[in-house]
Amino acid sequence: MRHVILYLRVMQKDIRGEEVGKVDWREIWENDVPVSPAEWTKLLAELRAEHAELVRFMNDPATWERDGVIGGSMAIMAHTAYHLGAIRHGLLAIRYGGAVAKAGSGSQSKP
Repeated sequence: MRHVILYLRVMQKDIRGEEVGKVDWREIWENDVPVSPAEWTKLLAELRAEHAELVRFMNDPATWERDGVIGGSMAIMAHTAYHLGAIRHGLLAIRYGGAVAKAGSGSQSKP
């Protein structure tokens, strides 16, 4: 989840034309550790706040006058959808065990 939060922040800055600086994408994965229920609640709040900011930003007509907004918004959609799908898949695997993980791995039976 930290990766998605960071990605949304970075992409919004980039689309706004703000200085992004060097982003260490590996660090977010390398230092990601399990969290307590309280930390999870905090991360959910951060993600919701970032989403609300993104919605406000995308609903502002001035946003769409900037160069790169369409490409940036498509990148946000695709990247975030990928991660949300991975989260969903992981949750199903936890809930139903390895059978669901194997079934969702891309192997399909022929009709």
